[in-house]
Amino acid sequence: MIISLLLSNTAFANFRCFQGGKIRSIKDRKSSTRKVSFCIGHPLFKMVSFNCINSNKCQAVQGYQLSVNMPKTYSDIGSRDYHKCYLIGGRAELIEYHNGSKWIETGICHFPDSSFISVFNIISTL
Repeated sequence: MIISLLLSNTAFANFRCFQGGKIRSIKDRKSSTRKVSFCIGHPLFKMVSFNCINSNKCQAVQGYQLSVNMPKTYSDIGSRDYHKCYLIGGRAELIEYHNGSKWIETGICHFPDSSFISVFNIISTL
């Protein structure tokens, strides 16, 4: 089911939401697909978990807001966007999500409250 919503947080305005959307990832050399509710923006690789809609208490939104005030970061291992995810308390993961017609690859930053945000949302704040 696709739902179009305007998020109260202007950083995520005009995102298109998928309740029970599909996310595919690889762990221990095995591919798995799971159903997750999420919202995507434009360009398509920007995404946020559905439980962050209209909530500034969600850890992904708090992490995004924290990253706005962080200086540029550089990492010797991996990319700086994944490094920034770890610095704000998240765990990075490379995934593919289904947008209704095709699979699109992106990276997300998971938080302990089960919320997540695209690592590209975080890096775009640099």
